Amino acid sequence: MRNVALAPAHAVSWAVGALDASDDAQLADVADAEVLIWLDPSDPAGLVRALEKGRGIKWFQLSYAGVESFVAAGVMDPSRIWHFAKGVYVGPVAEQALASAADGAPVPGMSS
Repeated sequence: MRNVALAPAHAVSWAVGALDASDDAQLADVADAEVLIWLDPSDPAGLVRALEKGRGIKWFQLSYAGVESFVAAGVMDPSRIWHFAKGVYVGPVAEQALASAADGAPVPGMSS
């Protein structure tokens, strides 16, 4: 069973149920976790603080595509495993653009 922390506290309410349903993970405090799922895309400084508390964290999930601010903040060191959602929206966005174009609707960001 893996000890998984969800943080920051203001963003975790919706994710606790998914973690509770897992047979391989249990909710843990950041200080005791080996996995951290960071749920606030606008708070790289908060992740830096969490890393200071969670020295045993080896694996991270940033659950969104835009991680540039985290790279710029220097939090993604190569000694840990990092996962994020980059590319996950490519298919649905392309599908929507194609459907809009086929329907004759204007596609945002494209001139006619």
